[in-house]
Amino acid sequence: NRVVVLDFARHIPRPLKSILESYKTQDLNMESDLALQYFLNRLYVAVTRAKRQLIILDTEESLHDFWHYFTDPATQLPLHYLRHTQESWQNNLGVIADMPISSIAADGNNDDNALENAREFARNGREQKDAYLLRQAGSLFRQVDETMESLLCFAKASELEKQFIAAAKFYTQAHSYSDAFLCCWRGLKTHWGELINVAHKQKTLEARLEFRFVTLYRNNKTPEADIIKVFDVLSKNTNQVILNEDEDIQAWSYVCEQLLNRVVKSKVPQEWSALSQSLAVICQEHSLKEIILLRHRAEIAFLAHDYLKARELWEASKDSKPNNYYIAVAESDPFPNNMGALFKLKRWSTLLEQFNGYAHKDQFTTPQWSMVAETLLKEQNYADLLTILPQLRQNMVLVKDIRRAAEKAKQFNLVTRCRAAEIVDWVQTEQWGDLLKYWDDKKSTKQRQLIVAVIVRSLARSDAYGKLGDQDAKYRDGLQDIVRQQYFGTKEDKTPLHRMPETLLFEVGAALEPIQNQF
Repeated sequence: NRVVVLDFARHIPRPLKSILESYKTQDLNMESDLALQYFLNRLYVAVTRAKRQLIILDTEESLHDFWHYFTDPATQLPLHYLRHTQESWQNNLGVIADMPISSIAADGNNDDNALENAREFARNGREQKDAYLLRQAGSLFRQVDETMESLLCFAKASELEKQFIAAAKFYTQAHSYSDAFLCCWRGLKTHWGELINVAHKQKTLEARLEFRFVTLYRNNKTPEADIIKVFDVLSKNTNQVILNEDEDIQAWSYVCEQLLNRVVKSKVPQEWSALSQSLAVICQEHSLKEIILLRHRAEIAFLAHDYLKARELWEASKDSKPNNYYIAVAESDPFPNNMGALFKLKRWSTLLEQFNGYAHKDQFTTPQWSMVAETLLKEQNYADLLTILPQLRQNMVLVKDIRRAAEKAKQFNLVTRCRAAEIVDWVQTEQWGDLLKYWDDKKSTKQRQLIVAVIVRSLARSDAYGKLGDQDAKYRDGLQDIVRQQYFGTKEDKTPLHRMPETLLFEVGAALEPIQNQF
């Protein structure tokens, strides 16, 4: 009935950890390792003699290096390498448990002591959420033929270790179908088929929200209207949702995401407003807020034509903005706040129509003027581009794009105005090299007549020219030649390039007077 194994582990030829590693890598040759064979044979004979009680007495070192692997063999030993692991080993293995001295009593009290110990381990295991104690309790309950209690202990231990499928099987064997159902749910999508099977064993479980959602998820032909209805049911029964584990959140998030993915792709009209309201109610519960994606709420609000709510939800989401977001902004914001959305949507005519009807263009910012100009350019409206060109002084990249397009379209008046803007920018930003290169490229008198007044007037209105020192003599001399030609002509031809009106002449002269000593 009782066998005591005393000081046994020290006889093992090498550490058990090393042996297990060799076994995993298939580097263990039992036939050649006679010392290991002898040890295992003796161990087998010793531990299989006991009918009721096996007591192991050993050193602290041996308990740590050898026997602790058998405190939880299902996880500590590589049983999955064995054939028929689940059927023959994992579900039938006992464990080594700490043994109170009171358990070493006369043979007649063994069952009573084992039962008392089992109950104590079970109580402490549940209170402390300790899977190890629960497995000890399960083994002791099994020794005294308390099968149901044993199964429940093993189930709870597996559940605490997040082994939800193993837990579900134990709970099912113990006819605890509600717990088995919840473990299948937490085992996520690959085990939801078993959830339905468990629910069929106890019909009341078919009324659970999890069952209804899983049933719809597993049926790809479910009408979208049925999905909308089940979200309405959820919104009215949020108090029934169990969220005790992280896996509960994961399960709800996944099933809701998959069902809503199908709904928003519906090809037929749906009760979008009702669904949007249901999702809003669900998300009012703080614990449920994260199971519904913001992008789904936004998309459904958009389909319900609640554009303001849709854009707010999209803006709160970290996802990239879909095209419908810009539609929502275009529909919900007044002009000019919706210009960016209209431009993104390529609604050129709508943007220009609202622009023409807007009464406060004097309040436009540079980016807004640029957006109008780009829209006019796309519409090839060169006449209006000519009108708003002065508003683009801060966006010379766009001015150059307009000039290139005007050159292709042979809109020479617009080309000239764009070139004038570029010249002014060169002077203001002191890009003397670009300015002089452009001047040198214009060989004919006619070409130079078109731009010389712009250059001289820009120089007169900027203090940049006056800053040129001896180190910039190349640029200064080149600019002086341009100014001289404007006023006096060249040495060969004393006729000025451009006869300036008297008022302009005095204006330029007065502006250049502070630096006249340079001429």
